[in-house]
Amino acid sequence: MSLIMAVQFIAVEKDHLRASIYRALDGKKTLLGLTKQQHEVLRVKALIYLISARLVIGTAFFIPLLHIVFLQQPTLLSGLDLIFHTQSVTPDGKIILLSPTVLALTTCFAAVWSAILNAWLLKNEPRFWSRAMDVCMFSIMTLALVDSQVRGISFIDALGRVIAAQIIVYILWITPRVLMSPFMLWLSARLSWYQFKGYLARRRAENAKAKEAEKKAAE
Repeated sequence: MSLIMAVQFIAVEKDHLRASIYRALDGKKTLLGLTKQQHEVLRVKALIYLISARLVIGTAFFIPLLHIVFLQQPTLLSGLDLIFHTQSVTPDGKIILLSPTVLALTTCFAAVWSAILNAWLLKNEPRFWSRAMDVCMFSIMTLALVDSQVRGISFIDALGRVIAAQIIVYILWITPRVLMSPFMLWLSARLSWYQFKGYLARRRAENAKAKEAEKKAAE
């Protein structure tokens, strides 16, 4: 139900924006006649209504999702085992940490956490390769620490699995950049060549103007 609500919310986002503005107007039907200060107050009220609506729907969607993923992992893994014909849970309810499903789930955790860290570090570290290494190192340490505490296993055991998952995330992350690098280098070289040709053309034009000026001065 929460997933359907979230999809409906995304599909009718313009309606939510319009409803937030109408609610902030307090019954008025137009923005005409409002002062600049009233416009700012209206904007703040509309944003508050919109953020509140998004928080309610986000909470209704993410709390059950997080509950299933983190607190009912054996149930989740049992369902995934039925779909993919794997075995991630023993008959006594213990999770097999090296099963393909658990590794895939850990990779999903690493991908989501890396995306959050990348968005957080984007302003402080604009360089792609440095940011990618920082994100991966921080993600490995934090995920391994949390995984070891939640599952009650040693940090070393959790670290090996998290490193394997983070390597997969890192490869998928940098592959588009690596594949695009030759084209970007070629494009940069072409732009540099055209800039150089433009510079030479400007120098020739300046020299021609200087010669014409010298001839007029000589005459």
